[in-house]
Amino acid sequence: MTALLAVACLDLGGDPIPDSEPTTPPDDKERLRVQALINRDPAAPDEGIADALDRLCRCAAQELGLAGAAVTLVPTAGAHAVSAASNPATRQHEDEQFGAGEGPTQDVFSSHRPVLVSDLDRASGRWPGYAPAASAAGVRAVFALPLQVGAVTLGVLTLSGPHPRIFDRVEMRTALMFAELATELLMDNSTTEPAVGLDPDHHAAMAIHGQIYQAQGMTMVDLGVPLPEALARMRAHAYATEQDLADLATEIIAGRVVLPAGQ
Repeated sequence: MTALLAVACLDLGGDPIPDSEPTTPPDDKERLRVQALINRDPAAPDEGIADALDRLCRCAAQELGLAGAAVTLVPTAGAHAVSAASNPATRQHEDEQFGAGEGPTQDVFSSHRPVLVSDLDRASGRWPGYAPAASAAGVRAVFALPLQVGAVTLGVLTLSGPHPRIFDRVEMRTALMFAELATELLMDNSTTEPAVGLDPDHHAAMAIHGQIYQAQGMTMVDLGVPLPEALARMRAHAYATEQDLADLATEIIAGRVVLPAGQ
């Protein structure tokens, strides 16, 4: 199934994006070229969907001259699980967006539109928690594209670079084709059982997030606040104590930490 992505480009870094009118969907010639690039990275005999997406991410980062690429599945507005990445550093960078509660990947899922950031240093006002941390980790440009079929967003392909830059029309066309092929891989996998082909990292990520939601519920009861505020309190406490959100959740569930009511 083909899932064409017609997008209006928005640069949150402050610089204009060339040819910012809705982008024409990539043509068959570009599809064959990009698929051939992906096929140069040999598939394992027992390759699952996550392995195939890993190969796609590696190829996308290399072809576009970027530091990394990741496919993030976002089953609901509050969940976030990195399913594939070109390298471990990119996987960690993407997963940190969930801890911060903000970032381009989450914005794409909310808006169903691409979020293109030519310079993260100029986007700190939009993401005061995420942008400075990402820049400090060496990420300066981010291009996040929805993996979308109609009104349904299956996930996000996020491309990151170590230097400020923008995509020209040709590069944007190529990035859209990688998103197109990633969407089709996810659609093909949707006809099987949810667990088939997804690697342990994906399930581990979902388990970690399940712990966070359990701790969120406990915090809601302890403090007598709504669920969104409970998660916001947890994130604030994790930030203030320089602690990972998942580690804090474990401590809350074990009863070793109870957030102060006046926080």
